[in-house]
Amino acid sequence: MRINPKELAVVNFIDQFQPVHYVDIQKEFKISKPTVAKYLRNISENIEQISNHKVQLIRSKRSGIYFIGNTKIIAEILANYSKKWFPASPKDRQIYIVASLIFKNGLDTVAKFSNKLFVSRRTVEHDLKKVRKFIQENGGQLSNHNGILKITLPEKLKYPFMINIIHQYWGQQLRVSNKHNVTLPPVLKNFFNENTVRQIFKIVDQFLTDNYLQANDYEYESLIIYLVLQISTGTNSLQTLADFDDKEKETIELFKLFQNKLGFKFSNEQLIYLNNLIILIKTENDTQKITDNPKLKERIMSYLNNYDNRLINGLVQHLSGTIHRYKLGIKAINPYTLQIKQNFPLAFDQALDLGQKLSQDYKLQLDDNESAFIALYFQSFIERQQNNNPKIKVAIVCNTGLGTARLLEERLRQKMSNIIQITRILVAHDINHLNLYEDFIISTIPLENLPIPYILSSPFLTTEDENKIKQMITQIQKQHYQKNIFTSLIREDLIFILQDKSDMKKVLTSIGLKLQTKGLVKDNYGNSLIKREQISSTAVNKIALPHADPLLVKTPFIALIISPIGITWGQNTVNIAFIMGLNDSIKKQLRPIYHSLNEIISNPLLIKKIISSNSSYDILNHIKKGSAD
Repeated sequence: MRINPKELAVVNFIDQFQPVHYVDIQKEFKISKPTVAKYLRNISENIEQISNHKVQLIRSKRSGIYFIGNTKIIAEILANYSKKWFPASPKDRQIYIVASLIFKNGLDTVAKFSNKLFVSRRTVEHDLKKVRKFIQENGGQLSNHNGILKITLPEKLKYPFMINIIHQYWGQQLRVSNKHNVTLPPVLKNFFNENTVRQIFKIVDQFLTDNYLQANDYEYESLIIYLVLQISTGTNSLQTLADFDDKEKETIELFKLFQNKLGFKFSNEQLIYLNNLIILIKTENDTQKITDNPKLKERIMSYLNNYDNRLINGLVQHLSGTIHRYKLGIKAINPYTLQIKQNFPLAFDQALDLGQKLSQDYKLQLDDNESAFIALYFQSFIERQQNNNPKIKVAIVCNTGLGTARLLEERLRQKMSNIIQITRILVAHDINHLNLYEDFIISTIPLENLPIPYILSSPFLTTEDENKIKQMITQIQKQHYQKNIFTSLIREDLIFILQDKSDMKKVLTSIGLKLQTKGLVKDNYGNSLIKREQISSTAVNKIALPHADPLLVKTPFIALIISPIGITWGQNTVNIAFIMGLNDSIKKQLRPIYHSLNEIISNPLLIKKIISSNSSYDILNHIKKGSAD
């Protein structure tokens, strides 16, 4: 039977409303007349074949389109074949194409995939563009030699590549599967036996329990997927005693479980990879070994200017596992990478910088997924620093006597000691003669002509008084946090509005020269911007945050590139680029700078207004206001 799900829907439509006409099918399924004709030809041939010529499809210009014969068979056909899964969505088709080429099921040309998937050659070729990009990102190549499609991988990447593919498609369901209820995505049922998979889950669960091992989600998934791959596509091998040399005892135990329960023996090559997975799980279970990694800890501390023990210990633990994974060629998959890049740009950049430095020491290249995981440790550290901000300094003014002043002071300490520091108690007539270094004053009497804000409060600190003080504290904290540092770095002559279509390299090269002419940067700044974007694109949601080596920045600045029609930025299109020209001279202000930046890029109305503005003056005004009117 060669009727695809779309054609089955047409069969059902004809059966329900016959007779129908071409125009009816066109309107119902939003397809062209040639496509209708193609569907009807295929339906006619297959319906007759499957029904042993007991059913025929009639196509008449005058009478319409309808079935004749034993039409009860139509219902049976629909019931039987509608249950069969079919890779209809682009994602399903693409993973099906990749899996078919890996497991070599005979599909290896565009024509064969077009025929199998019931789509046009053009659709298959579009899918192959996505497939080729995915394969390249995972270290392989998709070749097309005389029309024959083939995936080429370095031998050491063969298993990691297959594991990564199945991770991306099966990972979420793997987390909820267990030895009693294992679910395979429909596309994978074409390649794996579900009963065998269920047995593998049982063996692995028993193995982990018996050896008192705990595997995190990624390790558990990797082990399951690797074993499924071996059982489904591997071949039994004879073992020699030498094959077990230098193997973990747990690896040998798992080997014996598979031999006894499934009659499967791993080859030496398979055992080596399996042994590496076991070492990874054992290492993660040895918390003491992970945190006591003096060499890695020393490296991390030497590369960071600002940290606390929690940050260092968290990075050591995470990166120890990362280094082991990279030795195996296993990449982490992070479903929140884009959100982390967008919401925590400072933390992501710190993670990327650390990853680049460590790559020289450990011969690894951290991708965006791994960098995003590491960024979360930096973001937590940033937020801890925010929570440890210096307390707001407050003076108390009270003319009714020292006793009431002390009462107010005590109540303030009881309720707000975590956010305010009471510096001194003053009398009103001395205020104008003193240097007031406090952030604001809390007074029990009205005051005038003060150089700093004040709150009028009862000595008894009512709920209303408390709320007013908290509002003042919030306002001052925000002022402390931002200090207008962000807008002070943006000048009108650093806002560039582009009218013509362009691409990232041309734009960054041109802007780099302009910034150099203005004396803000050193030679090669534009190339450094491009190099950084090639490592990991900063473009998210039509906004990019390019930056270069801080050592190339002479004077800190923020430049803007505005392109209403869009800049081709790798795989993205960008309308606004904030060029972050920051260096060590303002490293203490980085947090408020990125805080202000995040407020802008997370405000869609403001972004829309910036893009539609015709002058640098208007754009700067919108940014200074911080929100759209």
